[in-house]
Amino acid sequence: MEEAIYWYKKALAKVGDEICFSCALVNLGDTYIEAGRYKEAEEILLAAIKRDSTFGGMYNRLGKVYWLTNRFQESEETFKKEIRLSKSERDRSMAYNELGNLKWQMGRMPEAESFYLKCLQADSSNINGYWNLAILYEQKGEYAKAELFCRDLIKLDSMVFEGFGFLGLLCVKTNRPIEAEFYGRKAVKLKPTIENYCLLVSILTMINKIDDAFEALEQLLEIDKNYEWFQKDPDIAPLRTLPKWNDLMSKYFPDKK
Repeated sequence: MEEAIYWYKKALAKVGDEICFSCALVNLGDTYIEAGRYKEAEEILLAAIKRDSTFGGMYNRLGKVYWLTNRFQESEETFKKEIRLSKSERDRSMAYNELGNLKWQMGRMPEAESFYLKCLQADSSNINGYWNLAILYEQKGEYAKAELFCRDLIKLDSMVFEGFGFLGLLCVKTNRPIEAEFYGRKAVKLKPTIENYCLLVSILTMINKIDDAFEALEQLLEIDKNYEWFQKDPDIAPLRTLPKWNDLMSKYFPDKK
């Protein structure tokens, strides 16, 4: 991270037409955001906007900084400024998506839903809108809508492997255990991440394939030892009542006895 910051600053110090200063400023701002250095990110992005306020996505980034520092009103105004000023459908779409995220965090779900839908109206290829709507409708218990957006997401970008695991979870909730297991295992096969293994363990537990759930759990324990998740996740509560659970906890968390 520090090396990236060094080189972006070095680029900004260089004089010449071959340097895109707005690009370097934005990249430096993004790096500061990723590092959690929000004050520096804000300063850089304000300087970038002063230099060229039409450069794509500038206000989206600044709005995100305001959001991450709990300045919700400024964040909303800045995202809306991106929508008004941007010439790019993609940037407007991202601004609508960020407004949806902001409203979600504030607990204003109808507004979040509206902004996510506007996100897709502005750019139907923005996978963030599909993903967020799938999660939103799942939380509302509107599983048919959630599945529709999840399948659209996978159709649009089959490399979003978590989508298969989430689709498996939706199949559990609509009483389709065979499909649920198929999609859960497909997610892990395509990308054996911690998140996909967690979903697979949850799916197998919920469809009452306990031995398979323990097998997947042990595979997960080989790559991640998040003790808090294992103890608190409600989906795998039935596993915690069985002797095999105690055996695995003793094996992988001997200091937690």
